[in-house]
Amino acid sequence: MFGFYDTYLKFFGLEVSYYGIIVTIAMLCGILLACNICKLRGLKTEDILLLACYVIPISIIGARLYYVAFSGR
Repeated sequence: MFGFYDTYLKFFGLEVSYYGIIVTIAMLCGILLACNICKLRGLKTEDILLLACYVIPISIIGARLYYVAFSGR
């Protein structure tokens, strides 16, 4: 499972890359950190969660468009 050349993890029959898992964990940590900072400043955490629901899919689509535009394929 954690061999030297493995680049993915099988999860319920799906092949999930380690890079994807790390990026997902980083996004979740960023959202949690932003929510904690909002609590300290007296702001609503629902606004951060709503913003994340818009920003994360748009950023994934934008990254894919950038890859397609500049990959040279």
